[in-house]
Amino acid sequence: GGIGGPTQIESVFAHIHSILSPDPKHRTISTGLTKSIKLDALCLVRIMMTCDQHDASCIKHAFLSTLLGEVCNAVQEDWYKVIAEALRVLAEVPSLLLLEKEWKAQQMTDEDSPNNTEETNQVAKALYDAIEPRLAAHDLDQEIKECALVASAQLLSVLHPSLSTEQQHRLLSLLLERLKNETTRIAAMKTLPILASSSKSSRLDVSPILSNVVSELASLLRQQSRGVKQSALESLDMVIQCHGQDCGGDQDVELYDGVLRELGMIIVDSDLHISHLSLRASI
Repeated sequence: GGIGGPTQIESVFAHIHSILSPDPKHRTISTGLTKSIKLDALCLVRIMMTCDQHDASCIKHAFLSTLLGEVCNAVQEDWYKVIAEALRVLAEVPSLLLLEKEWKAQQMTDEDSPNNTEETNQVAKALYDAIEPRLAAHDLDQEIKECALVASAQLLSVLHPSLSTEQQHRLLSLLLERLKNETTRIAAMKTLPILASSSKSSRLDVSPILSNVVSELASLLRQQSRGVKQSALESLDMVIQCHGQDCGGDQDVELYDGVLRELGMIIVDSDLHISHLSLRASI
């Protein structure tokens, strides 16, 4: 099923490389069609990466050797739709590496060889360099902001061991900043479960922002918007389940006392679903 085997996948990616390449010598299309063709090409790449009809290892090797650099460059394009789609593609890369690692583990092969580790580190660096500027920028289309949030969350969740402590803290601080921003807080809340679900064997350290995240989510429970309340409750429940044990100081005890008070105030007969989510987060 799908596109085919390694040869067919490499052929398709090589053609897409010629479309995305900034070098005019490698382009096969006219300037007028560049934007729309680039968008379609990136959509095809993302579909191929997420399709379960393809071998993850074949897709990974073809993508990293042929397209990673071009997709990272596409994040710097001018048209917001191309930028957003490029970020969606980059958001799939960590999952692709994870799928291959799991497959190798099932085959009992040496997935942690020095060559694989070096490759993973290089991929993580390329992803960080492409995603961080878009996550940090303020004067961007909303779609770009949301895609940058998802891409950064996927990068942190899967590839945080390949990022420096400074890089991890930078992305976490930007996620917290987006959580505090009215226009991006819903999208930021949706990324928190991604971070919370990082591998237990190598769990992401969110302690630099944990208290601030919990406090911010608790404050959002006072909002009139039911959608905001529901998203805040779902995120709060996941964060506390996965990282609540990281807190234990006197300040954190006081913080959670405040969270419980906020949760208690929205347990009402008139909205049983919100009440259910509040009780679940309280346990």
